[in-house]
Amino acid sequence: MSVVLVIGLPTITVHASFANLAPPGIATKQVPVQSSTSQLYNRAKAVTVKVLRQDGIWGSGFIVKRQDSSYTVLTNEHVVKNGQSYIIEHHNGQKYPAQLLQTTNFNDNDLALLQFKSAESYEVASLEHSSSLKDNEEVFMAGYPLDFKESDPSGFSFRFGRITFLGMDRPLKGGYQLGTSHQIQKGMSGGPLLNRQGKVVGINGRHMPLWGPPCPYEYEDGSFACDSLPEPPPLSWTIPIETFEPQAPTSLEKLPLPPTINTTTSGTVQPNYLQRE
Repeated sequence: MSVVLVIGLPTITVHASFANLAPPGIATKQVPVQSSTSQLYNRAKAVTVKVLRQDGIWGSGFIVKRQDSSYTVLTNEHVVKNGQSYIIEHHNGQKYPAQLLQTTNFNDNDLALLQFKSAESYEVASLEHSSSLKDNEEVFMAGYPLDFKESDPSGFSFRFGRITFLGMDRPLKGGYQLGTSHQIQKGMSGGPLLNRQGKVVGINGRHMPLWGPPCPYEYEDGSFACDSLPEPPPLSWTIPIETFEPQAPTSLEKLPLPPTINTTTSGTVQPNYLQRE
């Protein structure tokens, strides 16, 4: 079931936190505080951005770091292409030129980092280790699909679903390991998967193939995974968020800053290929 809520945005302060990326019960024992549906929607929309390529294709991403006026966005590698220009679009309509971080090595996992600069104060996602999840747990997918039928006026979509598979002992190609019941659409790749507490537990990016070889699921070593999957297989696949953090630079504080960018008085830059008549 797909549900889209269109509501106002209250003031919510969300701080980047990697403290919860340790498996639950090791560092601290806290009772999770569940957020209301409207709070979850607002939090997801506050941190999720659209990633536009120069060729007119777009995907999604979410903000994982702020340092002064510099923001870092996590997305899928298949959303970006080397040699292209990128634009980050916030739900408020502001657009910013972005730089692909070429120095980050994600070891063939389907992940990439972009950076942009803005004088605005934007929310930063809070992250939580995916081992906190349970089978059939309610989770929420956010992003900017190409199909606007199930989106709000800004193009943002927020979808209810459940964890349908946690039984993989190793990831599929690209780092995908969590199965969900969501119907992910083109344009939503790179967006966050959130739990009931509003924490990001994964990066969305792969749907169940509609056609192709009898077994379209491969492990990183090239062997097939179909014998290990349930029937029917999950509708969508997600990369656990902890796949990102250990492979990022030693500290997010050490990520390089993008070069100084000349902006208009509003802080918005619209290259020719994105300008509207």
